[in-house]
Amino acid sequence: MTLWDISAPVGPDSPIFPGDEPYAVSHTATIGPASPVNLTALTLSPHIGAHVDALIHLP
Repeated sequence: MTLWDISAPVGPDSPIFPGDEPYAVSHTATIGPASPVNLTALTLSPHIGAHVDALIHLP
C-alpha cells in the first residue's frame, strides 16, 4: 500500500472540528541546572490538517 502525505502545515490558527483539542505547544523543560534536556509537549487532534487516523475511516 502506498501512503501519500497530504498534510497541511499545522499551528495555532489551524481549523479544528468542534469539540476537538486545539493545537498547542508547551515547553516543559529547558536545559539548565534543573534539567539535562529540552522537552516540548505537543497537543493536537488527529483530525487537524489531514487525518492521522484516516485508515480507520475506510472499510
